[in-house]
Amino acid sequence: MAAWYAETFHAGRYYATNVRLGSLNPVLGTENLPEFYQKALLGSFRRLADLVVYPPPDLWIVEAKVRLQPIAMAELEVYGRLAANTPEFLPYRDAPLRLALVYVVPDHLVIALANEKGMLTIQLHPPFEEELLAGWEARKISPTVATV
Repeated sequence: MAAWYAETFHAGRYYATNVRLGSLNPVLGTENLPEFYQKALLGSFRRLADLVVYPPPDLWIVEAKVRLQPIAMAELEVYGRLAANTPEFLPYRDAPLRLALVYVVPDHLVIALANEKGMLTIQLHPPFEEELLAGWEARKISPTVATV
């Protein structure tokens, strides 16, 4: 869904999905661990944005959800803060940063709160919307399988 959004609404611009955000060297307190373990732990501290659309003119960080949920707003807020510490974004530090939530099923309270925080909220109607909703409904009503 994120790639469809980029190709539809940001046609001709370079974009990437599942983009890692954050510093390459967070303070983890792992100095005494072998380098292999330090690198493995680093993956736990860097976050993945669903979509980044690169400048010009502006840098977009996008979180995509079938059904908009409050957690999406929190994730996007974290991504916005991590953008300043993401080495790959250094060439774009002067570009305006746009944070956007894209979704199929709205939650009007989340939309209002996100807009208050300056986030853009965009409802999508992709051609594969029925398949997305069918998959989401199937997961929603499926029982959790217990594992031992």
